[in-house]
Amino acid sequence: MTHSKLHYSSLAALLALMGPAASALAQEMPARINITRPATAAEQARNDPLLRGAQPPASTTAPRRANPFALPRPQAMETIRPIPPIPGIDAPASMPQQDAAAELPPPPPPPLLPARPPHGPFDPVGLRAGAFTLYPSIETDAVVTDNLDQTPSGKKAAAGLRLAPALRLRSNWVRHDLDVNLKGEFIQWSRDGAREGTLSADAKLRLDIRYTDYANIETSYDIGEEDGASKRLQHDVKLKTSLTHDTGRIRLTAGANVARTFYTKPLSGGSAGGDDDYTEPSVTLRASYSGSPAIRPYAEISGGLRIYDKNRSGGTKRNSKGGYAEAGVEFAPDGVWSGAIGLRLAMRDYDDPSYRTAYGAGLNGSLTWRPTRLTEVKLASTFAIDEDNTSGSSGARKYKVTITPRHMLRENLTLRGNLGLEYIDYIGISDHEEILTAGAELAWRFHRGFELVGAYAAEKQWSTFASADYLENRFTIGLRYRM
Repeated sequence: MTHSKLHYSSLAALLALMGPAASALAQEMPARINITRPATAAEQARNDPLLRGAQPPASTTAPRRANPFALPRPQAMETIRPIPPIPGIDAPASMPQQDAAAELPPPPPPPLLPARPPHGPFDPVGLRAGAFTLYPSIETDAVVTDNLDQTPSGKKAAAGLRLAPALRLRSNWVRHDLDVNLKGEFIQWSRDGAREGTLSADAKLRLDIRYTDYANIETSYDIGEEDGASKRLQHDVKLKTSLTHDTGRIRLTAGANVARTFYTKPLSGGSAGGDDDYTEPSVTLRASYSGSPAIRPYAEISGGLRIYDKNRSGGTKRNSKGGYAEAGVEFAPDGVWSGAIGLRLAMRDYDDPSYRTAYGAGLNGSLTWRPTRLTEVKLASTFAIDEDNTSGSSGARKYKVTITPRHMLRENLTLRGNLGLEYIDYIGISDHEEILTAGAELAWRFHRGFELVGAYAAEKQWSTFASADYLENRFTIGLRYRM
């Protein structure tokens, strides 16, 4: 007798001594208790669908007698159904009844892709210096021109060496922001000891005062040759300060500016003159309203004085007062189009009665188009009434439009272009000039820090002044290093 038979026999006898109810329970007990035993090979072949077609292996032992206490094999588990509600008792609102046919919750979303590295394989990474990052660069080129003196006839070709260092500094502060840029260019020509040079420096500081208020401070210093035959060095120093209150929909900005322009003798020698230096203080007010995140109309007005250090030879007073009013729209509907464009109306009134009041209107702003991640096209338009040193002219209306496309042929091969047209209308005299510029540059980054650069630039001027028309073509090839 097996262990199970002895167990049930002893338990049944004990329950029989306890009375009729216990005897009935003893008779039902084999059906209530499930005894687990290993399945035979024949049962495995019958229950396993993979073995269902195979013949059971031949048994080498005598067949086992049927067990009178064996219980039926368990059936497949039925689907658990929800407990029906008890009549007269409503389920609480916080515990809604389950629906057996309710769909399973959706699977969790796939894990996010790892973020792209902050720098590409050919992008400069800069130098960390405490709370700042420095981006130095330098470029050396061989330059060839077919019209060094920019004359209509008797062109003189020349070759030269170009050196262009640059440095950018960016802050890594949690609040506020500082951006400083230094750029220089110097060309030594092989003919007649001619030299060219420019230098520019600018700094932009943003101070976050409150959640809705911030201040901007901008300063710049530019040195370059004056347009014209004198080739004097022109120095422009500017300081701009502004305070902005931004509530989201309404943005108000008030600014105070001051600019200083003076001249020194040219690099090749000569006279600097002394009656063209002036200072220009001004104030600016700007308001914009955003009815939607994509479009923000704005209006801006500005007024100021231009105060010369000396009168012109002959006692002519060149001091003036003037300003402009501009209305336009800022827009960024998507990642493809962005920019701001407005119509500017300008006026300038001179103290000397011999100079008539100047008026003008033009478009001012910029537009950026990014059809793909590899292509970018920028369109810019400017208009202003500037000072001019031409005899008999009180000033000049200057209109300028430029287009600068950029396309990445490959990750390390970039093609840039530029096309510009400038129209200068001299006030008080019947002269004007048109200047057309065009160029292209191809840069191949064969290393994270090094670029091989080739460029072409052309400049054509048409003028009503005698012997002022010219055409110049320049070719450059060199090496640029960026850190």
